[in-house]
Amino acid sequence: MKMSAQRPTLRTLWWKTPRPVRYAAGFCILTIPLIWSGWAVATAQWRTAVENQLEQENNAFVKQAEIALDIAIKARLKATTEAGRSLLSVYQEKVTRKDMSEASAQQTARTLVESCKIGKNGKLIALPASTLAKQYPQIKRQLMRLAEDEPASNSPALKQGYVPSFDMKDGTDGTTRQMALYAICFKEWEWTVAAFAPYDELIDMAEDDFLDKDVLAAADPTTPSRPLHYLLDATGSILTHPAWGKMPSDGKDAKGFSFLAAMVKKKNGQTEYALPAVGKSAISYKMAVHAEIPGPGWIAVSEADMGRFRQKRNASAGLAFGLTVLVLGCSLPTARALLNWRANRVRERQEAWDSAVASAAKTDATRFRAEKEQLKQELFTASKDRDRYKAKNHELTDTLDNMRKESDEITHLNSMVEKLQACDSEEEMCSILKRQAALLFPEDSGAFYEYHESQRTLELVLEWGEPSLTLPPFCKEFVREDCWGLRRGKAHVHEDPRSEESCRHLASGPYASICHPITAHGDELLGLLCLRINHPIHASGGLDASDILHTKQGRVTNVAEQFGMALSNLKLREALRTQSIRDQLTGLYNRRHMEESFMRELHRAQRQNQPLGLIMCDIDHFKKINDTYGHDKGDEVLRGAAAVLQKNIRQGDIACRYGGEEFLIIMPEASLEITAMRAEQIRQSIRQKTLLPQQAITLSLGVAMYPNDGQSTDELQAAADAALYEAKRTGRDRVVISSAGA
Repeated sequence: MKMSAQRPTLRTLWWKTPRPVRYAAGFCILTIPLIWSGWAVATAQWRTAVENQLEQENNAFVKQAEIALDIAIKARLKATTEAGRSLLSVYQEKVTRKDMSEASAQQTARTLVESCKIGKNGKLIALPASTLAKQYPQIKRQLMRLAEDEPASNSPALKQGYVPSFDMKDGTDGTTRQMALYAICFKEWEWTVAAFAPYDELIDMAEDDFLDKDVLAAADPTTPSRPLHYLLDATGSILTHPAWGKMPSDGKDAKGFSFLAAMVKKKNGQTEYALPAVGKSAISYKMAVHAEIPGPGWIAVSEADMGRFRQKRNASAGLAFGLTVLVLGCSLPTARALLNWRANRVRERQEAWDSAVASAAKTDATRFRAEKEQLKQELFTASKDRDRYKAKNHELTDTLDNMRKESDEITHLNSMVEKLQACDSEEEMCSILKRQAALLFPEDSGAFYEYHESQRTLELVLEWGEPSLTLPPFCKEFVREDCWGLRRGKAHVHEDPRSEESCRHLASGPYASICHPITAHGDELLGLLCLRINHPIHASGGLDASDILHTKQGRVTNVAEQFGMALSNLKLREALRTQSIRDQLTGLYNRRHMEESFMRELHRAQRQNQPLGLIMCDIDHFKKINDTYGHDKGDEVLRGAAAVLQKNIRQGDIACRYGGEEFLIIMPEASLEITAMRAEQIRQSIRQKTLLPQQAITLSLGVAMYPNDGQSTDELQAAADAALYEAKRTGRDRVVISSAGA
């Protein structure tokens, strides 16, 4: 009987398969799940890492945008309030000079301040405490919220600072809007100056001030490893972008997906989209994390290329594959080798520990005996250290004395700085410098030289110190090249007067000296401070002499810097004051100063019942002069006429440029005869002066008098102008007295 063939099973086929094939198949069955799981874990981890990094970057970007916006709004409001306080200071000075009454000055200043607008609905106010509480109770409540370290006084109405956000009713339609406020105080009147405006309008005004300058400072599009940051508004338009700039809300990716609109709609979260890579046909997949900035309603976006984590994921999967092969191939031999190595290490450590314990037991007794002998020796030598401690005590006492001297020096220096800042003239500053220098350098003498730029010379202004028959006097005047300190542009110490580097303006002798230039703004030379040490410092010898010179040089540097700063500020204030009241072309007073002076002199004449003369003059045919000779020649004629006016008026008279070729002269306490005589003298002097070749310059003059021609400035100017017009109508080159005054 013939038997049929049996069908082989999977188990039979497995064991009949050659051993290398079985090993390869089993290896694949074990490694494929491991590789797949490693791939998935790497993808999830790197994607999460990129998302977390983008979220952290975007949070920092949102905070920077909010801070930059708040700083821009605060700076704008602060600048506005500072301008308002400056205007109040101008009228406070008028009250101090008694040019205006305090009530009139306060009313005028308040009207001018409150006429300023901040945007459409913002305001600038200047009010006393009581009026502020009545008219703007909400502003007062906000001032009371400010921190206790910011108020200028104990009164809540005089607190100052910045309130970034509060609700307030708008005066236009009565609606409640979110406002921002900055307030400062004007202590002289106990007023509060405050600037406030709707928050949304301030955002619009401050937008261009900070977007490109501050917000984009966080973005660096040239670095591929960093995310790209940009801002969207509520409509989806790009406000600022390092690569694209500004663009409307039509951003779509390669598949037509409106990713900008999706970000604005979602506001907070993340969005993925695809864009064609620059210069390539491939698609670049982007991941963007975005968050809303609540105040302006903007969307802050931080985006990165998703290829960043794909590359890392592939690398991680390859690493997982290699580690899997290594683990499966070497696990058993490696485990056995590790166990043997661990056992050997444990035995070696145990033997080393036993040996160390035995050695320590033998050496401890010897070490303890040596330490006991050493302690006895230290106790024996401690008694010898008492003299050394006494010497240290004397040294500390001397150090304390030096600290007291330095404290007194700082006190004198602070007092000098405070007094210098309050000076109104160079004479006062020099007097204070002389007194304070005598306190800072009681044993020495010194001098201050003022520098004259036109002659390049330095002139002695003041000197201090006790005169001595053995010491030569200071040089009265010398040129700039005679001083090494001025040549080098910094302090120069003459430790050895016999050296070749000694200044030529100092006489030789057994004394040291220090020359320190006094400068302003780093390069403008104002003068020289020279200190002469009135005892032969080299006789003390050694390190002490150098220490003395170093200490005195530091004092001289402090005094020179503070005095130079105060002198520069004084010169700057004088220059600004001159520019504010003088006409730049002629050097006469300008029209603004004329109006203030005219009002002041008229009030004085009314109080004292004294006459007041007014002369208005005009250069004849001035337009023809400009057309014939040019405007440069016309300016020379104006300057020449102004010089004639200055020469022919009294010391108390006020000559002003009224406008164009017209001039106005105010003559306090002058009768009609004196005023008319001065006008005729001016007319003849200008005619005799040669200002143009082959052509005489003539003036037409009109004279008006208080009280005959009017009781106010406007009436007197109108009367003088009418007389001037009559002089021109009747032939020019003459003086006409107002009919009422005559």
